[in-house]
Amino acid sequence: MCSRKAAHSARLLVSLIALSACAKSKVRIDLDTPHRANQLLISFHGDVKDFTQILDMHDKSIQVESLNEDTLLLKLPEGSDLAAEAEKWAEHKAVEAVEANSLYQLEERTPNDPYFSRLWGLENRGQQQGIEGADIGAPGAWEFSQGSRRILVGIIDSGIDYKHPDLAQNIWKNPGESGLDAAGRDKSSNQIDDDGNGLVDDWRGWDFRDNDNDPMDARNHGTHVAGIMGAVGNNGLGIAGVSWRISMVPIKVFDAEGESSTDVIIRGLDYATKLGVLATNNSWGGKTASTAMLAAIKRAEMKGILFVTSAGNDGLDNDSSPHYPSNYGLPNMIAVAATDRQDGLAAFSNFGARSVQIAAPGDSIYSTLPDNTYGLKNGTSMATPHVTGLLAVLAARYPSKLPSELRQILLESAAPLARLRLQVQYGRLDARAAVSGERPTP
Repeated sequence: MCSRKAAHSARLLVSLIALSACAKSKVRIDLDTPHRANQLLISFHGDVKDFTQILDMHDKSIQVESLNEDTLLLKLPEGSDLAAEAEKWAEHKAVEAVEANSLYQLEERTPNDPYFSRLWGLENRGQQQGIEGADIGAPGAWEFSQGSRRILVGIIDSGIDYKHPDLAQNIWKNPGESGLDAAGRDKSSNQIDDDGNGLVDDWRGWDFRDNDNDPMDARNHGTHVAGIMGAVGNNGLGIAGVSWRISMVPIKVFDAEGESSTDVIIRGLDYATKLGVLATNNSWGGKTASTAMLAAIKRAEMKGILFVTSAGNDGLDNDSSPHYPSNYGLPNMIAVAATDRQDGLAAFSNFGARSVQIAAPGDSIYSTLPDNTYGLKNGTSMATPHVTGLLAVLAARYPSKLPSELRQILLESAAPLARLRLQVQYGRLDARAAVSGERPTP
């Protein structure tokens, strides 16, 4: 039989657990949705006349505004942990709900990025001698999802200009190598492998070419790819990526001449696999098959990681003239050809009715370049991040689905264009159809 003291302790524990559960149920915060930084809205039950007692229990650095008789706006100190602060406030019995100060927008599908009209691949209105509708229909997809920074994607490339104002917010920050260590030093520069992955201070990816923690772009290529995939959308600056919000991991394996070797690429791929990214973007290739590289891609497959790769720029049929890695044909792979503004195969693009799964815009694509600049590039390298970016949007839209299921949705929703029928398996990428669940009409 329990003693009265033990019984009292048990009741107290149950009460505390119930109070904690109740507090959490009052918190309504999704940090992935747009909101005012460091601000909370507190709603109270009924008309609470005197907030003094409640406010006295909290940090005096908090600025408080009364919106009405039962709602307070709190302005917290810079860098506050919004979720943790919300849970503290939710513990008060008089509090009905705690929420972020969310942002809303006019219901316009077109983002306010000033160069958006140059992105014919996302929305083709006939600009630059294009055909209206010869695009992936990105604005239609954005009605349902614009991505999430919870989604990690590895960019195996020449590095990324992670300081570019249109990219910086969407560059991955390693949580194991960020913040302060036990000695109060900045983990990103303390010369310690804080996360124990064998790489010291890899707080923003890694340069496997020079074996250091600075994956700055050596050739412009990776920065251009990153902008197509994940330039910050609707920020009033530059362009918008397919995924407005994403966490892009710079994995530098190519040098300033645009060259790399199998061993360096494998190290980059294995790094992405250990991180557990949704997918890797591989806008590169050659004519030589590699058993070791194939094994690295299979290791990623075993972890459920997708491998999106360019079909090549030789204007050849990959069914009869294999291109690698696109011709490995593993279940986790998507090989991508390039289309032009008229919804035809770009003149330079490789193709393959059996070996190339899908096509996406890749001719005269405008995107980010190092040193806060922008410019045009052509290639299946540019088509590939359209696909990888859409996978990230799909992952945010359908968080319970497996990567293999997202791959199938993306492929089966492709626009089955007659001009591409003998050139790729499925058709041209269709973002709206994929994200909305509506299948395109042949």
